[in-house]
Amino acid sequence: DFRDSDLPVPLGTFCTPTDVRSVTKSVEEWKETGTQAFKKNQWFLAAIAFSEGLKHDPANHALVLNRIECYLRIGWFNSALSEARRSLTFDSLPPELRFKAIGRAARACYGMGEYDEAIKFAEMIPGVEDLAKIVRDCRDRKREQTEGKFDWDKLCRLSLSQESPYRPDIANYTGPVEVQPSKKLGGHRGVFVTRDVKAGELLVSQTCILSLSDLMACRSSQNLS
Repeated sequence: DFRDSDLPVPLGTFCTPTDVRSVTKSVEEWKETGTQAFKKNQWFLAAIAFSEGLKHDPANHALVLNRIECYLRIGWFNSALSEARRSLTFDSLPPELRFKAIGRAARACYGMGEYDEAIKFAEMIPGVEDLAKIVRDCRDRKREQTEGKFDWDKLCRLSLSQESPYRPDIANYTGPVEVQPSKKLGGHRGVFVTRDVKAGELLVSQTCILSLSDLMACRSSQNLS
C-alpha cells in the first residue's frame, strides 16, 4: 500500500492495498497510478496518488482537477470547492480545464446544499447540458427546501428500482415547527408547531443516509453465504 501508514482511510471509502514495489515516483507515473485507482473506484487512493504527483509539480492543473474529482466522489465537498476556486484564479489554466473547474465547483456547491452558489457557477458557461442540469436540479432542491414540495411517487419508484442501497437526491425541509423548552416537560426541549397545521401537512423532511427497499433486502439475503 503506497499510503502513509499513519494516514487513516475514511469510513465507507473503498480501497485495497497496492504493491509498493510497483509504485514509481515521477509525475506521470503518479498520475497513471491515480488514474488506475480511480477506474477501480478507489477514490481515496487516487487522491493520494495525485497529491504525490503534485509534490513534484505543484502547478500541474490536470492533477489538481483530478484530485478535485476524487474529493467529489468521496463527498469532501468543502475541499473540492476550495481547490476549484483556487484553480480558477490561475491565468495559466487552459480553457478546457477552466470548464472542468467550473463544473466541479458547481457540483461541490450542490453537494454542500449551497444551491444559489451552484447556480452561479453553472451559469458561467451557458448552453452546456451538464451545467444546465445542475441548474434545474438546484431549483428543484430549493423548491423542496423552501416549500416542502417533493415528488414522492418518483422517489418511491427510484427506491424500488435500485439494486443496491442509494441516497436519494433531495433537500432537507423544515416546516412550521421549532424546538423549544417546555414547562410541561419539566424544562426539557420538545418539537412544537408554530401555527395551526392541516392534517397531512408535511412538517419536517430530512435526507436519509441511504434507502433500502424490501426488494434490495431480499436480493442481499440471497447473496449471503
